[in-house]
Amino acid sequence: PGASALTAQDLSATIAGIDLGTATPIDGDGSSSTTSLVLMFETSSGMGFGRLEQAQVAALAIIDQLNPFDRIAVVTFDDQTQVLSGFTTNRTDTRTAIDSLQLGSTAALYDGVDSAAHLFDQSIPGGKALLILGAGWDFGAVSTVGRDESAAAARLSESTVFWLPLRVEFDTAYFNELTTNSGGRQLTLPEIDSLGPELATLAPESQTFRFQSPVLPAGSLPLVVTADAQTTATVLNVTNEGLLQIDSINQTAPDQPFVLSLNSVAS
Repeated sequence: PGASALTAQDLSATIAGIDLGTATPIDGDGSSSTTSLVLMFETSSGMGFGRLEQAQVAALAIIDQLNPFDRIAVVTFDDQTQVLSGFTTNRTDTRTAIDSLQLGSTAALYDGVDSAAHLFDQSIPGGKALLILGAGWDFGAVSTVGRDESAAAARLSESTVFWLPLRVEFDTAYFNELTTNSGGRQLTLPEIDSLGPELATLAPESQTFRFQSPVLPAGSLPLVVTADAQTTATVLNVTNEGLLQIDSINQTAPDQPFVLSLNSVAS
């Protein structure tokens, strides 16, 4: 974010010391500026009296506003936490998970936040957002994760936390900590209709370039990419069985602000 736009001349790449030549800019697929959203539903008894249904309607309204490349996961918590649907762009799977919600008993809020936050542990490019829809209390003494530990997990996930309270009274201090520390905020039901564009702003502006590789010999080959004086590297474990196959990719510099995407294409 805020960086100057790159040109092909700003990039270089080598595999096993072989210069890959000039990069080709790739535009227009929309997949490089995406947001990964966790929809976290409280399904405790405190979500009775129509509150769970309100949460479902709100979540479905958000889904309709998102870029088709945005990834969505669905997490629930009552006396236990469940990941009903991992990150996916398949809207049918996401809607099915939301439609399947049923009320439980107590509310392991801290466990729920911890589990949702750890979904972001996988290397995911783009923006990250966590939306919690619930009554807003940890009750029943069923959480195994502590209050401070769950808040720390949310902070370490680097996701922007939004909170939609469906009861008048809730744990204000806890949710203020989650939202304020992440740049998120508390929402109202009417604001759901405009949340999609706000989520879109979380995805960093990005550019995509493609290098063409020669046929590679089998073995562990170092790949080094430099973009505007910043360098990252990975190791390709390559096997050649008729066509090139990439067995695994070990990212050695995950803190760099660009992503290596490797594809084997017959030509």
